[in-house]
Amino acid sequence: MDGPNAKSTSPSPMSEVVWGINTISSFLAQEQIPNAAALESFLNSPRPKSDGIWSPKDKVVVLCASAVLSTAEAVFAWAVERANPQPNIDPASETKDGILVTDGSRDTSDKITLVLVGGVGHSTALLYDAVRNHPAFHVIADEVDGKPEAAVLQAIAEQFYNLSIDDSSNATGRNEAQGGLRILVEDRSTNCGANASETRKVLEQHGIKSPHSIVVVQDPTMCRRTVASFQHTYRDIVGENFQILSWPTFVPEVCLAGKPQDDYNSPALLSLVYRAQEDFPTSQDGLWSMDRFLDLLMGEIPRLRDDENGYGPNGRGFIGHVGMPPSVETAWATVDRFLRSIRGQEGSQRQRLEGS
Repeated sequence: MDGPNAKSTSPSPMSEVVWGINTISSFLAQEQIPNAAALESFLNSPRPKSDGIWSPKDKVVVLCASAVLSTAEAVFAWAVERANPQPNIDPASETKDGILVTDGSRDTSDKITLVLVGGVGHSTALLYDAVRNHPAFHVIADEVDGKPEAAVLQAIAEQFYNLSIDDSSNATGRNEAQGGLRILVEDRSTNCGANASETRKVLEQHGIKSPHSIVVVQDPTMCRRTVASFQHTYRDIVGENFQILSWPTFVPEVCLAGKPQDDYNSPALLSLVYRAQEDFPTSQDGLWSMDRFLDLLMGEIPRLRDDENGYGPNGRGFIGHVGMPPSVETAWATVDRFLRSIRGQEGSQRQRLEGS
C-alpha cells in the first residue's frame, strides 16, 4: 500500500479543466466537414436517382458572419478554388461522424449556392473591430462600419477574393464563371434562429425551396446550435437524403502553458493557451481572448439543454431536441467549478442568454 507521502497519479485540477474545455469545444463545433477538400468531395458525392434519371440538386453552403474572420477566409478560399480548379487533384475521402465523404470528379450539373448571412445584432460591433484589426481587411473598416454583417462579408469577398455576388432575384441564375457557384446575401437576421429562417426565405426567393443539402459554417462555438436552428427551420422537409452538416473550419483546443497547477488560482486562467494547430487562427483573425472563449463555451450548453431554461422543445422552442452526452455535462460542471473559484459566485454565468 502506498504511504501518505506517495506521489499522487491523479490528474491535476487544471488538467481536468483543460479536458473539460476541449470536450465542450469539440461538442459545440460538431465537425462533420473537416476541411475544404472534404467539402468539395461532399458536394461532388453521388446522388440518388429519381425514376432512374440523375437530376440536378441544389446544394447550399451557409456562411454565418462572426468576428472570427478565419472562417470567412476559409470559405472564400474554397470559393476561389472552385472558380479556378486545379487539375489532377482528388480530394481525400473522409468519414466524419459516420458521414461518408466520397471522392469524385466535379459534377457541375448540381447547383451550388453560397449564402452570406447576418444582419445587425448584439455582436456585430465585434465583427467591425475584427475587420479593423485584420492585417489585410483593415483598409475597408470605415467602408463597412455600420453595415449588416453579410455586407461586411460581401465586401471582403468582392475586394479581396474577386468573387461576384448575385444581387438579382433570378431563380435560375448561376455564375458559370465561378465554377457554377452562386453567391447570395441574407442581411436581415439578428440572431441564430433568424439566420436559419431568413436564409430559407432568401433561398426560396431564388427558387431553392427544397435543397439537397446545407453545410453550415459558423463560429465553432456556435456550430451545433446553428445546425440545430437550420434543422428546426427545415423540419418540414423529410427524407434521409436531406443533410445539414457543420463545417467549423477549425476546432479550438487549449493546453497548459506551463506545469499543471495543483489547485485553482487567479493566475491559472493565464496558464491556459490555445493549442497550436495547422492554419489555426490568431488574434489578428478575430480569435477570442481566453476569457471570452470560456464564456462562449459555458453559455452555449444551457442554451442547448432541452429543459425549461433551454432553447429546445421543452424550453423556448427555438431549436429541436439536442442530445447532451453525460461527458459534456461533466465537462461543463468541471469548468464551471473552475470559473466560480477564480471569479466568485458569478462564475460561468457572466454572460446573458441572448435571444436565439
